[in-house]
Amino acid sequence: MSTYKKPDYMDEITKPFDVRTAMEEASRCLLCHDAPCSRACPAGTDPGSFIMSLRFRNENLLTKVKTF
Repeated sequence: MSTYKKPDYMDEITKPFDVRTAMEEASRCLLCHDAPCSRACPAGTDPGSFIMSLRFRNENLLTKVKTF
């Protein structure tokens, strides 16, 4: 009998960032004035504002940014 275990489809999902990892990723942002990431976002969200809010720890703005 084979010991092969079929992978669960949930194993492919990327786990969400913890706060530290999110802050490290936000620090890589170039803080562009025209924020091409926001213009090109296929979901219609505003990642530029979210990243800036996260980077500068602006919790009030984080709650106001449209995410979905």
